[in-house]
Amino acid sequence: SSYTQQSLPLILDNFEVGKLMDRGWPDYDYPFDMCTLADNAANCRNYVTAVKWHNANNGLKVERFVAGSKSQITLQQDAASYPTFTVRNLSVNGNIWTGNGEESKATFPELKDIKVADPKNIGSADNCPAENHNSCAAKFSYGAFDFFAGGDLQYNGFSTYSWKDIETPVAKVCGEVDVMKADHHGTIATNGYGERGLAWAMKYLKPKCWVVNSWTDQHPRQATYEGVTGYLSDMDVFITNTCSDMQKYNDFNRVKGSNGHIVVRVYDGGAKYYVVTVSDSDEKMTVKQIAGPSFALSPQAGQTGHGKHGENYRQGDGNGGQSRCESSVQLTGGDVIGGPEHSPSRYHRKESADKEDYDRTFPQDGSPSGSQGDETGGDEGGLDCGQAGIFYHRKI
Repeated sequence: SSYTQQSLPLILDNFEVGKLMDRGWPDYDYPFDMCTLADNAANCRNYVTAVKWHNANNGLKVERFVAGSKSQITLQQDAASYPTFTVRNLSVNGNIWTGNGEESKATFPELKDIKVADPKNIGSADNCPAENHNSCAAKFSYGAFDFFAGGDLQYNGFSTYSWKDIETPVAKVCGEVDVMKADHHGTIATNGYGERGLAWAMKYLKPKCWVVNSWTDQHPRQATYEGVTGYLSDMDVFITNTCSDMQKYNDFNRVKGSNGHIVVRVYDGGAKYYVVTVSDSDEKMTVKQIAGPSFALSPQAGQTGHGKHGENYRQGDGNGGQSRCESSVQLTGGDVIGGPEHSPSRYHRKESADKEDYDRTFPQDGSPSGSQGDETGGDEGGLDCGQAGIFYHRKI
C-alpha cells in the first residue's frame, strides 16, 4: 500500500486536508476499473492508494461529488454572515442537476451498458465517456455574483452519441454567469459556441470574463478562442500564460490579463468584483494588472433599469431607502439573465480600474478590509470568504 509522492498525494502528505471530494470514491470503477484499465492507470492507482491511506490513517474525509447538491460544499466559518454564498454541484459522471431542489438526472450509459474497444484509447464510436466528460462541475454564487467551474467538460464525440455533449446541458442548467474558467483549458471541442449548430455552452453561460488556465502554447486553441470571442463580443479574456503565436489570434486585444495568476476578488455582498493578474514567476505575487471594477447586480423590488446601452440604472433597497450603489451607473449590454435561482434581469457595468479605489479596498498585505484574507488552494483554486470571495486560478 505504498505510493509515490507526486501530484495530490504530495499535497496530502504536506498539508492538512480535512475533506476531499472526487468523482470516483470509493470504488473508482466508472466507466471501468480506473486503477487497471485507464490510459493513466498507474497514476490513478497511485492517487487512490494515497487517498485511501489518508482516509484510514490520517483522518481524511472522502466523499463522492454529488450532482445537484447545494449542501455538500458549505461555508465552515461565520456562515451566518454570508447567507447568499452557495456552491451548487452541477454535474459529475454524466449526472446533471435538473434545476429542481437537489435532483439530478443520469445522462451517461449505466456501468452495465458501457461498451469500449480499448479503455486506454476511448474513441467517438465507443458507448463510453472519456475521463473529461466525467468532470465535476459547480457554480459558486455570492449575492448576485456567479462563477462557473466546469473542469474539463467537452463535447467531442457528440455527432455519434448526443449525450457526449455534456457541456451544453450543464451550461443550460447553470444559467448565465459573471466569470467562468474556460472548460478544458480552451482546447478543441470545448466552450461550445455553436459548432454545427449544436454545441452551445456559451449561449447559456454568457460570461463577462473568461479565464483560461494554460499549460501549453495551444491553450486556448485558435479556433476556440476566435469562436468564443466572436460569439461573445463584450467578454473580457484572461490567460495564465501566452506565447507569441497567440498574437496572431483575431481579437487578441480582448485579453485583459495574462502571464500570471488570475485572481477574482468579489465583495460588497457579491455586487462588485475585480479581476487581478499577479506575478507567478516568483513568490511575491506582485499585482501586474487590474481589470474592473465590474458589477453584477440583480434588481430587487423598488429598483429600476432598462438594461439598454448607455441608459442609467439605479439600485435601491426595495423600500424606497438609500441606494446601495451609485445612483447613476452606465450599463453595457443590457443582458437578460435567465436560469435557476435568479431574478429576471441582471445588469453589468465595466469601467477602467481605479487604482486608488482598489488600494483602499485591498491593502498591501493582500487581505480585503475587515478580513484576515486567508486563502486555501488546490490545482486550480481556493476560496476566501472573509470580506470578499476570492478565487485563485493557478497553472497546473
